[in-house]
Parts: sequence; structure tokens; C-alpha cells
Amino acid sequence: MERRHHSKPHPARSREQWRTLGEPPYGWYRRYGPSANARRRVVEEGGFLYDSDAYSDELPYDVLVGGRPHLVVPCGLSTNDVKQA
Repeated sequence: MERRHHSKPHPARSREQWRTLGEPPYGWYRRYGPSANARRRVVEEGGFLYDSDAYSDELPYDVLVGGRPHLVVPCGLSTNDVKQA
């Protein structure tokens, strides 16, 4: 799959949150399913310590992204503020 080059929305949002809150956000959660390159961009461009763009497990786990360890804290629908239909 060819990588598309995007503007850098992740760091821009984190800079705005940093300016508003006085410190950077430590994690990333995207409400919709991640793209093929989302985790790589979160780690390389955003500098986040963890992301929650996973529904595959109940427990946090580590993955390698670009040769660096990265923490994934899965978003559990049963323990999140998601309304059940």
C-alpha cells in the first residue's frame, strides 16, 4: 500500500491541547477506526506515549512501531462511555 503524505494533523491538535491545558496530551484516541498508518503517525509525528485505537483485547499491550516500543491501551466498549443500543 502506498503511503499518502498528509499535513500533520496529530501534532497540530496536540499543540493546541498543550497550549490550552499547559501540558501535552500523553495518549491518542481516534473515535473511528484507525487508518493503515495511524499508529505509525501517532508515534513518529505525535510523540504520544500510548494510543487507544484498538478493540482487540481487554488488557494493555506493547507493540513495536518503527523499531520503538509503544503501549496500546485498548478501548473497551463495555467500560467506556458508549451508549448501548
